[in-house]
Amino acid sequence: MRAALLTLALLPLLACAQSWCPPGATWTYDHTGFVGLQGYSVMTYTHDTVLAGEVGQLIDLVVIGVDVNQVVDTLPWPTPSAITRYTADQVFLWSGLTQSWDTLYDFAVVPGDKWLPPHADPGICPPGNGDVIEVLDTGTVVIDGMVLRYVDVHCGFYDGRITERLGWSLGMVMFEGCFVPECSCDLRCYRDDSLSYVRPGLTLPCDHLDLATAVEMDLQGQALVVAPNPGTDHFTLSGVEGYLPPGRHTITLFDATGRIVLQQRTADVRPMIDTGALPSGLYRVAVRDEQGAVLGATWVKE
Repeated sequence: MRAALLTLALLPLLACAQSWCPPGATWTYDHTGFVGLQGYSVMTYTHDTVLAGEVGQLIDLVVIGVDVNQVVDTLPWPTPSAITRYTADQVFLWSGLTQSWDTLYDFAVVPGDKWLPPHADPGICPPGNGDVIEVLDTGTVVIDGMVLRYVDVHCGFYDGRITERLGWSLGMVMFEGCFVPECSCDLRCYRDDSLSYVRPGLTLPCDHLDLATAVEMDLQGQALVVAPNPGTDHFTLSGVEGYLPPGRHTITLFDATGRIVLQQRTADVRPMIDTGALPSGLYRVAVRDEQGAVLGATWVKE
């Protein structure tokens, strides 16, 4: 199962602060996927609970975005909430299926270490045991006056950073299974009662109450033209004026299950995308600029 998600911890020995899900913890991600063409994922720590004798944190999950009818709406996740718990170095995710905890994030790792997404049973995952998370580097960073640990990782299509409290820079796993999320889900902002982070260069709001308005702003006057459509071994992207806005863009192609099958970055105002290796079917195309604004369209390969 795939989805777009988040979470993590703070350096507990340095600040004596709660290292995971402190009061007010809220994560907001850009959300671009097959169901939610564009919008925002919001994850909020609500309260503690006890499972298998361990105290866990319940995190509510919602997406505010564009539904299949191009209407701004609150879209459902595969599950409306997740439950985590933490120690000094690790964050764990609860499985309702197996009634057990498994590692979500690990800050005691060193470069070269690897782990699987939570509850990725090697007996049921595809060859290679799913999307292995490989550690590239570790270190610390100061954000809003706090020293936070980070782990740079590679997984599937992505290189990303997992930072305490802020979570995974490209989305966070909150679902048990063989894979990590594959979506254009860059972290927009994080806040709790003692820390605030906003992605550099962000121009649209992070406040939960303003996100639906922000989606409407994104949609106004925007259109993505995919031609030919239907097509076969390639297509060209442009906007309503015959070209994309100037600047660098991230182009992402999703299949009908929501899995990323192609991703590339370009500054070309009329990029041509090679799809010769893809099977026939229905695809979602998303083009995201450096400010986080997203254009989307559906493309059919014959």
